[in-house]
Amino acid sequence: MLAAARAEWLACVATTYPFGRALGLELSPDLSTIAENDVARNQSNFRCHASEIMTADVRQSPIPDDLNLVYLNNPFVGAIFTAFIDGCALR
Repeated sequence: MLAAARAEWLACVATTYPFGRALGLELSPDLSTIAENDVARNQSNFRCHASEIMTADVRQSPIPDDLNLVYLNNPFVGAIFTAFIDGCALR
């Protein structure tokens, strides 16, 4: 599962479903820190086996091989969005 921002959605899904891994990808270092704190606070309730928040640009981050769910809350538009979706479809 791939989600981003403050990790509310990542925490919600990770507590509900037993994914192998929940990955949050966030461009902003400040929001990544908030997300890391949110995950640390809620991780004992997670059903998924592992969780991680990465600070990275989606245009330069490889699509994980084990990706099976993507949650996007209007994070980017246009060419960036198209490139990301194409990358997901090609993996």
